[in-house]
Amino acid sequence: MLNSPWIYCLWPGLTETWVYGRWRGLVWAGGFALILNAALILHGVWPEFVGETVRHSIWYVVTFLWVISAGWSIYRVARGGYQPQDESVEALFHTAQSEYLQGNWHQAEATLLRLLSRDPRDAEARLMLATLYRHTQRYDLALDSIAKLTKLDAAGRWWAEIQRERRLLADRMADEDEPESEPDSSSEASAKETQAPQEIEKIARDDSAPSSEAA
Repeated sequence: MLNSPWIYCLWPGLTETWVYGRWRGLVWAGGFALILNAALILHGVWPEFVGETVRHSIWYVVTFLWVISAGWSIYRVARGGYQPQDESVEALFHTAQSEYLQGNWHQAEATLLRLLSRDPRDAEARLMLATLYRHTQRYDLALDSIAKLTKLDAAGRWWAEIQRERRLLADRMADEDEPESEPDSSSEASAKETQAPQEIEKIARDDSAPSSEAA
C-alpha cells in the first residue's frame, strides 16, 4: 500500500516530492504543514491569541487547500502524469537505447532528456544524444551536446568515441554542403546511417574498460 502513489495524494505536495522528485512539491508540503500546525496551535494551545472568526477561517483555508491538492494529485496519478521515483537512470538508459535502435527518435530523445535532467553528468547518455541529433540532422544540437560532453570528468573514458562522433558529424555537415549532383555523397550518407545500431551498441552500461585510444 505504501508503495502506491495513491497514498501520497493525501498530503499536499507529497506526490510530487516522493513520486516525481520535484523540489516544489517539498516546498508545498512544508507550507501546508506550517498552516496546519498554526491552525492546531491557535485552536487548542493559544486560542486567546486570535478571535473565533480567525480560528474558524484558518480551518477553512486548511480544508480548501487539502481538497484542492488531493483532487489535483488524484487526477494526475489517474492520468499517469507521474513516473515512479525508483525509475532508475539505468532503466532510462536502456529504454532510450531500445528506442534508438528501433529508430524511434522522438521517444529516444525524450527519454534521454529525462535521464539527463536527473543526472546531467551521464557521459554515455550525452554521447547517445549527440549521435541521435546527428542522425536527425540537427547538427547544432549535436555539436552542443558534444561540447557539454567534453567538459565532463567521465569524458576521458569515451575519448575515442567522441573523436569518432566528431569526424562523422563533420562528414555529414560536409555532405550537406556538397552539390547534389555528386553521386557518391548520397551513397556514403546512406552507408553511415546503417552504422547506427553498431554505434549505439558500443555505448553500453557494462562498465567495460575504456578504449585504448582514450589513453
